[in-house]
Amino acid sequence: MKSIKRRLLLLFVVFVAAVAVYMGLEMRKTKTNDTVYTGIEEATFPLVWAQTAGREMNVMYPYTSQVGINAFFDSLTLLSDERQLELIVKGGSEVVKAISYEVRSASLEDLIENNEITDFTSKDKEVDMVIPISNLITKGNEYRLNVKLTFASGKEAHYYTRIAFGDQSMAGEMIALADDFSSKNLNSDQARDNSKYLETDQAADHSRLGEINLKADYESLAYHKMALEPVGDEDVRLLNFTGDMGEVELRRMVKESLGMEITSSMRLRKIFTIKKGNSATLYDGL
Repeated sequence: MKSIKRRLLLLFVVFVAAVAVYMGLEMRKTKTNDTVYTGIEEATFPLVWAQTAGREMNVMYPYTSQVGINAFFDSLTLLSDERQLELIVKGGSEVVKAISYEVRSASLEDLIENNEITDFTSKDKEVDMVIPISNLITKGNEYRLNVKLTFASGKEAHYYTRIAFGDQSMAGEMIALADDFSSKNLNSDQARDNSKYLETDQAADHSRLGEINLKADYESLAYHKMALEPVGDEDVRLLNFTGDMGEVELRRMVKESLGMEITSSMRLRKIFTIKKGNSATLYDGL
């Protein structure tokens, strides 16, 4: 175990595993309220990460048009006490020429601010910027951030996230807990450290990996002891955060060698609900 200032209680976990042959990046189309929004191939346009809670996370994908209230605002990015948000632009073949952003109310009805970012650094197609959020936003409320990148080609792309004030340190601890729990499950021996938190439902069917929660058995928690290897970087997202409770999502591609140069790929999506407690101890794997 390791000492921290507060104890974090793992209340609920859902693992969703989708087994598929991963064929690379595709155009994404999402339908919301009968409106179809089309994404852009990430091979051409960059992605944007938020630097918050002590790590790069809440990756934002490019879209060609401004979207409605329920589309693509799945992640919550916490602001620093100095009302600043650091963003990092990576990848793609397009060159960033100009950056602007707007902050709106949670309903999108009220425009809070609309500004340009002129002080950004660019090196090897990686762009770092700091967005200074105005003092018009208040604690206890969420807002919608839309960052627009204009490229040298004349094309534009929009990137979206929810923003709010919050304890980045506590959120970071919750994310670290989820990451530790998730990583151990890829190793059948280390997964036993997590099994003591299970409330196994003996009557349930544990043979399927489509959806797993804390009612699962050890075999399911360890993915039936498959020799899974992580592929690429983990997609870490903070979905909700109240200060005392957080919801964290981890997405990752893994692969399993089946022999004869055949590889099976699996997309793992894990959602953790974590609550702050009063104890001074956090048990590894909780």
